[in-house]
Amino acid sequence: MPSQLRNSQVLLDSQALVQLKPSASRRSIQVPARTIDSLATTAEMVREQLEIVTRQRGFIEDSAVVVGEFLAIIDPILDRLDTIEAVIVELVLSGYAGLYAVDITGLSDVIPATWTTITYPDTISAAGPRGATVNLTNDSVAFNIPSEWQVSITFNTTFNELNASRRFELRMFNITKAEAVAVDWVIGVGRNTDATNFSTTLIFNIDSDEV
Repeated sequence: MPSQLRNSQVLLDSQALVQLKPSASRRSIQVPARTIDSLATTAEMVREQLEIVTRQRGFIEDSAVVVGEFLAIIDPILDRLDTIEAVIVELVLSGYAGLYAVDITGLSDVIPATWTTITYPDTISAAGPRGATVNLTNDSVAFNIPSEWQVSITFNTTFNELNASRRFELRMFNITKAEAVAVDWVIGVGRNTDATNFSTTLIFNIDSDEV
């Protein structure tokens, strides 16, 4: 323990001691100056940290205001997107294309038992097809959108004699899958009839691997 002199200052090992003058009934307490400096430094660090926390709190409060304003803007947009999504789910895309032929070369007097492609001249019935492509090389229509498609077929046939009755079939053919699209249509023509008209509408699905 260092020696103490009342109301005096004592040096020990070259370390300065700060004397605190006590009351008359108490002993004096001495605290090293290094300890006081350390406490002062710690207090300054605490003060700086409090200032940082205060600034961060202000930033957080400002950010909360900004986020609240952003949500006030974005919420109606999200609601609108939900509405648009619901509409898109029910949306029916429109597409169209067509081919037609007039005065095509007549078939044989005897319709063959095998399937015969009805050939068309280079004539497109709808200018600027949408969602579909007309191929005049193989007389076909390619569908560019996977969806349910509706195809209308209308044709007229004439005959070079009136006596016999006739019965023939018609089908739509998928070139990509090399198969018929649907069941065959059976068309019957009565005796002494020199012409007949046929019209039908077919609804079928085009898969993504067929576009």
